[in-house]
Amino acid sequence: SLPKTGPVAIYARPLHKGGTVGGVPNRLIDVEEYSPFQLPDEKLVIVVVATYGEGEPTDSMKSFNDWLFDDCRMDNELEGLKYAVFGLGDKQYKFYCHMGVEVDRLSLIHISEPTRLLSISYAVFCL
Repeated sequence: SLPKTGPVAIYARPLHKGGTVGGVPNRLIDVEEYSPFQLPDEKLVIVVVATYGEGEPTDSMKSFNDWLFDDCRMDNELEGLKYAVFGLGDKQYKFYCHMGVEVDRLSLIHISEPTRLLSISYAVFCL
């Protein structure tokens, strides 16, 4: 389950509820309880991610972030994955919303260019 408070919970819960009310089956999962090896099997992933300090992942996001940017990732491992990134950050920091931008690099690193151009729709929301 998701933490009850904090910026990620504040924005992730309404996204989950909106999908449910709209009849879209979805799951709300804490990143610490999710195996990134499941990503290739997902149809759509909405990543709500906060930035800590000077652009670092939060403690709960560190393992997922390490997996995502591990050099052993295959180029087309996540080909066909549709996703959106909802990045949270504080404008007072130099690397405002940096984790949202970093997670969005997923499209540049692991999804082949033709797939990205033809069928991936995504957005980064920096608040």
